[in-house]
Amino acid sequence: MATIIIRDQPGELTRLFADIDRAGINIEDVCIEHATSQLTGLVHVSVAPGPTVPLKEARQAREWRLR
Repeated sequence: MATIIIRDQPGELTRLFADIDRAGINIEDVCIEHATSQLTGLVHVSVAPGPTVPLKEARQAREWRLR
């Protein structure tokens, strides 16, 4: 499972999911933590078993921050 910090703005979840899709990673489960008073949220992403290199490369290329 990876915990990714996202900004509280339109399109952030779409961008995250599109980046994961482009990396060829299958999302198994998602949990989102967010409070309306915060400028960021946390997305816990569980992915299908397999190599994690594509996900790490996609995260670094797209500048997603892990928690």
